[in-house]
Amino acid sequence: MTPVAVTSPENGVHIVDMGVNFTGTYKIKLSGKIGDTIKFRFGERIYEDGSLNPMTTVIGQIKRKGVGGPGAPEIAWQTDTYVIGKDSPAWFEPEFTYHVYRYMEIKGLNKAPEISDIQGLAIHTNVENAGDFTSSSELLNEIQEITERTFWRTWSVSNPIALPGKNSVMGEI
Repeated sequence: MTPVAVTSPENGVHIVDMGVNFTGTYKIKLSGKIGDTIKFRFGERIYEDGSLNPMTTVIGQIKRKGVGGPGAPEIAWQTDTYVIGKDSPAWFEPEFTYHVYRYMEIKGLNKAPEISDIQGLAIHTNVENAGDFTSSSELLNEIQEITERTFWRTWSVSNPIALPGKNSVMGEI
């Protein structure tokens, strides 16, 4: 997936808009000085001022102190961190993780990344399609495409996932 925009709502903060919510990870070309730390956070929405609303993608609904058990963070953000090494520029692609997001917040870069230096990498379980649907109605076709993207490409990674903003799981819909 190619981002549709990169904005900077404040100095040193860059927001990458992937255009749609999806499940996956990303690949990004990073450069800087040895030891520079780049931090990434993720969300499905942004606030009116263009900053990230990460509360839409916290892990396990841990949104306040005392929820989640002993050792749980006050808020369980979806985050990644990269520390610049001797090879700069370098392509960073997180391993052993995935996120559900549309927007990616990046802090720690000296300048906004170029759209050509970012790729969204969607993942999903290989669920076989038992049929298909098309209509003469553009609206119904768009609803079908959104439904397929939601169920197959967002919620279907090994097993159903919770809906971050809705306190439910796919099986309840």
